[in-house]
Amino acid sequence: MRSNFKLKLMAAVIALLCAMAVACFFGSVDIASTDIFNLISGKKDQLSEGSILILTRIRIPRIVMAVLIGGALAAIGSVMQGIFLNPMADPSVLGISSGSAVGATIAIVTGLGGPILGSVFTGTYIGAMIGAVLTLMVLFLIARVSGTFDRGTTLLSGNLYDSSSTNSTAD
Repeated sequence: MRSNFKLKLMAAVIALLCAMAVACFFGSVDIASTDIFNLISGKKDQLSEGSILILTRIRIPRIVMAVLIGGALAAIGSVMQGIFLNPMADPSVLGISSGSAVGATIAIVTGLGGPILGSVFTGTYIGAMIGAVLTLMVLFLIARVSGTFDRGTTLLSGNLYDSSSTNSTAD
């Protein structure tokens, strides 16, 4: 059983590395496969400055960030599913996604959505994070009304808070 897990993990890592390598080929500027392999093997002297710039400053950082963000989202999803013992638990079920959207909307409407630290942090991102955290805090306050943490109450209070999860049956 343990060797089966190791085999699956190795296959997943190899698939991820292959997907990352293939992603280097896609973009608005065509870069030859030999340029990518020369960069990986350390033969930068055989590359043009444009190819080096595009690969090292644009494509590879974007690919690495996509992998890191995807891994973080997967980890958060499995933590939520483990806490609530529900394979369907995700931020939208608890209303966190809606709270994040409200925070981002408030930042945009009030004019605070612009860049704060260069192009890295914007007011929209910060508003979304604040909205998500405030929603989570309200959710846990509602769930702790009885004095103890209850998974069922937390899930139900998240569904009550999330307006997008209500189904309207207008006939």
